[in-house]
Amino acid sequence: MSIDIDSILDKGLSQEENLTDVEWPVFVLAYFESIADMEGWDHFFTYSMNWYSAMYDLLRRASDFNSLRILQDYKNHLLQLGVEFTAQAIDNYLTEVSDDYFTNCPDWRDKFNDYSEQRWELVSEYYKSIGVELKT
Repeated sequence: MSIDIDSILDKGLSQEENLTDVEWPVFVLAYFESIADMEGWDHFFTYSMNWYSAMYDLLRRASDFNSLRILQDYKNHLLQLGVEFTAQAIDNYLTEVSDDYFTNCPDWRDKFNDYSEQRWELVSEYYKSIGVELKT
């Protein structure tokens, strides 16, 4: 079996309910990367947090420890600020902070993007181990 990452992203954006169990995690990860680039890192967490566990689980299964570390660092950052790791709490916090917060905040998107090639190689290897070839 072979699946194309870009096709899955397109399919998920137009017909999310038609994604298979195999396609779903790939869609979520591709969507996360895409939306972080277009709308900013926090957008996913404020609007699509319900998909976070699917992405996290895929990265865990693929042994992508660098990406997992960045996600955990972001979560810890928020928790240290007293912000619960929920969409509503993150959104409420971000609407109240000054521009200084965003100026001084780590660039989570940039850090995550640094590992994009490695991330997709690890995800591809994981998918290969379950009999699925990912195409880019």
